[in-house]
Amino acid sequence: DLGIERKDLQLGDDTLGGYLIPITQAATVFDLFRARATILRAGATVVPLPPTGQITYPRLTADPSFSWTDPDTTTDAATSNISLGVVRLIAKSLRGYVTIPNDLIRYSSPSVEVLVRAALADKAAVEFDDAALQAAGSSVQPKGLIGYPASAAEVPAVGKITLHVALTVGANGATFGPEDVMKIMGLYSQGDDPANPTGWIMRPLMRAAIANRRADAVTAGDAKGPFLFWTSRGSLGAQVPEALGGHPVFTSSKVSKTRAKGSGTDLTYVLFGNFARLLVGMVGAIELAVSEHVKFLQDKTIIRAVLRGDTGPSHEQAFVFTDTLLES
Repeated sequence: DLGIERKDLQLGDDTLGGYLIPITQAATVFDLFRARATILRAGATVVPLPPTGQITYPRLTADPSFSWTDPDTTTDAATSNISLGVVRLIAKSLRGYVTIPNDLIRYSSPSVEVLVRAALADKAAVEFDDAALQAAGSSVQPKGLIGYPASAAEVPAVGKITLHVALTVGANGATFGPEDVMKIMGLYSQGDDPANPTGWIMRPLMRAAIANRRADAVTAGDAKGPFLFWTSRGSLGAQVPEALGGHPVFTSSKVSKTRAKGSGTDLTYVLFGNFARLLVGMVGAIELAVSEHVKFLQDKTIIRAVLRGDTGPSHEQAFVFTDTLLES
């Protein structure tokens, strides 16, 4: 009635009081979820590379031959030789760079430099693991384990990883079944590695699909019968072990899901074997360096991370490879 305008203060409007509420920022930063590294968890052997950045391991590739002989023979015996090869590890450089304004380094809380250093180290480990498993390999990149020559199907051979073809074959991808487990373990033993296998490497949903395999009940292919592998379904409190055939399973979403067969382009693979036979040659640890000179006139700092290493199997036949598998 007196022509007075009234307006309430509001927390949601900065100009009406919101500016008066201080913002409190936690000192903790939630880290990024990354794919899990597998080869070191599975037991790969880490070897330090010398100052030259490379090392060569000689290895036998063939034994001399023997034959039963008549003690009264009058002919000379045939001679034979051993055969040698090498495993050569040559350090290759994996690099990452992050540019940070110097004011952000000065004033950030928590420290942006600490966050960047940790992120570079963690990501480098994942990228190196990925290369050790499945990289094509070149003069600047390690060759992944699945990129080494494979044997004929179901026939272990010296110098080759053993190829197993899943028994349920499809035009657009094979199905990994319970019978494949013992076949793969048998192929490993057929490769004559005197040591025990260290485990399996596969995608998480591949492991789930194997654990959920069921027998048929009423009609062929209905998969409504008993579960083919032991699970916790009899007791909801029991844990489904991360193991298959008595050997641990190491899972990672980094395992490829882009293998192809026919029209299937989203297929995956399973590796089994003695991963202690996979050598990981490293030059020290990851190197972190800081430079203010490259972008001095912009008042910025560059943090560089370099990981130098290489991988290679000492005995390829210590691994069994099953490719182009349906994940479901």
